[in-house]
Amino acid sequence: MTTIFVSNRPGVRAKFLACSLAACLVAPLLHAADPAPPNTLSEAEKSAGWRLLWDGKTSNGWRTPKSESFPSKGWQIADGVLTVQPSGGGESTNGG
Repeated sequence: MTTIFVSNRPGVRAKFLACSLAACLVAPLLHAADPAPPNTLSEAEKSAGWRLLWDGKTSNGWRTPKSESFPSKGWQIADGVLTVQPSGGGESTNGG
């Protein structure tokens, strides 16, 4: 166990405990204050030229190495998740 030294001077220990308690109460509020939804960019990131790799909804901008379009089979987009479908090892022949 780690021991934290707090002065024995009158009032210092009480101030330390009060500040510690305040920090414990305020920290969760700061973290929960207006969290950004997943898969979004802040205004600063947008201004700096960042762009999202995927919009979380469509296959727009995605393609296969052998085609200019997204595969018609082998992939699923649902609930903001892009997943490759089972193919028994034939990903390249199954649209992967």
